[in-house]
Amino acid sequence: MATSFIFVASSKQMSFTDSGSMLSVLKQNGQTSTKLYSGLSQQEKRYLTYVQDQEKAARQLVESWLLYSQYYNEALSKINVDSADSFEEYRQKILEEAKRDDVILDLLVDEILSVDTLEIAVNSFMSTASQFSEQRERARQMMIAKNRAKEV
Repeated sequence: MATSFIFVASSKQMSFTDSGSMLSVLKQNGQTSTKLYSGLSQQEKRYLTYVQDQEKAARQLVESWLLYSQYYNEALSKINVDSADSFEEYRQKILEEAKRDDVILDLLVDEILSVDTLEIAVNSFMSTASQFSEQRERARQMMIAKNRAKEV
């Protein structure tokens, strides 16, 4: 009877070679030329590729969601981004709306996507979208001024 293992992808990529793992034990015992070691090593590579592919797909999905939502999300379309404050309001709202999306929420719950990665994607989107360039510069100037005020 064959035994199979099912791994759930996670941004916390587990390693088969961590101390105490089967590969580590086999390596410590000089059994790196065994079929078991070879098989486990191949499975580790497949698993890591699977995790990387899932993470890449999650990032692409978020990017597509951001592009789509800027035009078709009702809550976002109600915000007129004409100041640094409204720029930040929009940024917070897009994060909030993304976390409400069923697919993105599943990715977050399953730890395929982290909240930090989602926030980085939103920040990246907002920093490169042309319709936000003027407000982005105002927000940047406000952050610089706040940081200088803290230093004094």
